[in-house]
Amino acid sequence: MGLRRGLDSLPGDRETQSDVRELLLTMRRHRDEWLDAEQAAVIAAVSRESAGRILRVLDDSFVLDCDGSGRYRLKADRLVEHELDVFVRRVDTHHGALRDNVTRFRERYGR
Repeated sequence: MGLRRGLDSLPGDRETQSDVRELLLTMRRHRDEWLDAEQAAVIAAVSRESAGRILRVLDDSFVLDCDGSGRYRLKADRLVEHELDVFVRRVDTHHGALRDNVTRFRERYGR
């Protein structure tokens, strides 16, 4: 499986994509540490419910390892790292484009 397959099973809305991005970056920064959903949610500043759901999906898609007690860590795999980089770049580009569009609208229409 992989990151793309895991992402396909999650909603494609902006909030979920942002939460996935933050959780993946958190797991990357804490690569060798086992984090439970609550710890990851606090570090990534996302809701606990969202973090738990996303981490389970990423575990099912073999992006994260789970130790059986609900603690997760990122697998150190070249393909996963590449997919992670592509996903983060895509989300950042999309959010940047949305911000630019809002800025241009406000400049144009004064709202």
